Amino acid sequence: MKRRLLTALVAVIGMTVFSGPGIDAAPATVNINVIMDGKRLKFPDAKPFVDSNNRTLVPVRFVAENLGAKVAWHDEVDRVEISMDGKYIALVIGEKKALVNGEEVAFDTAAVVRQGRTFVPLRFVSEALGQTVEWDGYSKYVYVGEKVFLTPKEMEIQSKSVDHFRKYFGSENYKKYLTTDVMGKFFEKDEPYTKLYVITKEHLPIQIGDVVVHDIWKGQKVFFIKNSGAIGETALLTGDQYEPRLRSSVFGKDVKLPDGNLEQQYAIVTPRDNTGGGDKNYKAFTLDKVVYVGFFHVGEYIVLMENPF
Repeated sequence: MKRRLLTALVAVIGMTVFSGPGIDAAPATVNINVIMDGKRLKFPDAKPFVDSNNRTLVPVRFVAENLGAKVAWHDEVDRVEISMDGKYIALVIGEKKALVNGEEVAFDTAAVVRQGRTFVPLRFVSEALGQTVEWDGYSKYVYVGEKVFLTPKEMEIQSKSVDHFRKYFGSENYKKYLTTDVMGKFFEKDEPYTKLYVITKEHLPIQIGDVVVHDIWKGQKVFFIKNSGAIGETALLTGDQYEPRLRSSVFGKDVKLPDGNLEQQYAIVTPRDNTGGGDKNYKAFTLDKVVYVGFFHVGEYIVLMENPF
């Protein structure tokens, strides 16, 4: 898998950064996240970036440490060499040409040194090795290897007892949230939820029940969730005296994305917090008061995401 990953990861370079249709519509982040076998890969001290040519570069250290390739650096000529499985690539810092298996090949961006680290252009290396990856320009994800989506359990996230989180579901009516069926219709389940998983935004994309949650971000008056198909209701949990602040997607605002997923909008402020939760000062609510975003109307378990905003 590591060897497959090298050729796959380095395919991203030619992808331009996607710009969404509106000010808030696409996530504001410009970080590049690499997903392999359903999990994000970590870059501890040097992260991929998009250069002035709209090409993605990756730290060569990543190639060496994670992918099983051999990397050699020659200070006297500012040259980096990458070799694996009988293939050989040599790039000189600042030049838009390289040696590939002994032949000179031109490309449209150059290897660079940035903050003391060497970065190599991914598209060129990918083409030299004959591999491609799938690029999600909306969320800035690079899918490497088999594109799969894992559940919290498959990600080896430890489940927790629901009892430890009851304060987030209201002091008196928590049972109706912990015995709720799908889509927020409050049909009683045969058995109440007994466990939940706590995740962070770094676990995205993640499979929750029948839905994949790809991304979540805030706009000016709404927050957005990119998902594989109509989450329905979410809940903003604050731990104050009020019940969960239920949020349904804004009617008529779902956007079908080119990759087949949905972008759904959810109001940050809504009078529902007063009529359903008793918060007469609901207009003062802000997302920084959120402790967890709850996905508890899907699947056979509750998922709480630590405040992603």
